[in-house]
Amino acid sequence: MHTDSNVLNIVIDKFPGKAKTLAVLFQKDENFREICEDFCLCKEAINKIIITDARKRKILKDYKHALKELELEMLDYINANLTVNDN
Repeated sequence: MHTDSNVLNIVIDKFPGKAKTLAVLFQKDENFREICEDFCLCKEAINKIIITDARKRKILKDYKHALKELELEMLDYINANLTVNDN
């Protein structure tokens, strides 16, 4: 399980120019924090999957799709809550 700090750092690595907005959202919005946690779990699962047969490729495709959906959901939050001076 990831700590809050690890989760936030992983998300900041994905959106490096939005660190301030991400930190504020992560601190104040439980739904956003849960999306970030799911994003990290999904990313971790993708990194652990070894593609050797059709079933594993299907699982990998599903995780990649979920990761993209979570990324888009995070972007919606970020864009709706931009913090001043965020690059």
